[in-house]
Amino acid sequence: MNTLAGLTGGRAFYNTNGIEDSIQKATEDAEVTFTLGFSPSDDSFDDKFHKLTVKVDRKGVDVRFRKGYYAFRQQPKGEENTEEAAKQLLRSPLDATAVGIVASAKPDPKQPGHIEARVIVDIRTLQLERHDGLSAGAVDIALFVEGTKSVRTLTRKFEIPDNQLAAALESGLDVTDSLDAGPQAGDLRVVVQDHATGAAGSVRLSLKSK
Repeated sequence: MNTLAGLTGGRAFYNTNGIEDSIQKATEDAEVTFTLGFSPSDDSFDDKFHKLTVKVDRKGVDVRFRKGYYAFRQQPKGEENTEEAAKQLLRSPLDATAVGIVASAKPDPKQPGHIEARVIVDIRTLQLERHDGLSAGAVDIALFVEGTKSVRTLTRKFEIPDNQLAAALESGLDVTDSLDAGPQAGDLRVVVQDHATGAAGSVRLSLKSK
């Protein structure tokens, strides 16, 4: 738990029934935060994992930060390369953050044994193409339930009129799909890739309580 939490800049709480104390510590921990950013050069996008290090010139400070990122090439990818990149993200213990996503899952009321996955993609993190008063884009969405045999992939293309763009940027691209959970279902892994750049976002959801 410490390893997984450390990879994402978090902190693990375990072997304790004091959930209130853990929440209080997490809240206090977030009272002082700093946002650091950088822009990698074009030749550093090599489809590999790159480590990150943050140092502070002050003794006695515990610094927690994301330990690295995947530098996916920022240009259109072929179907084969896109599929391989999605598979790597599905297997990775780390979440990709180049494309902003929010995901949720619940039992599908229409299909017993299935789960209803909802993914909201932050359009502001996608590369849009402007033409004839429209902003167009497309994403590939991969959904995988651990313990099952297949990966479900969806492609969503969209065109947004100029007078609706502000609202769409605020609400995001909303996609819902149903998956067969199966008796041995584990976590749900969601990967979203931008068609235009190959940039990706991913997240893992626990289905144990579903």
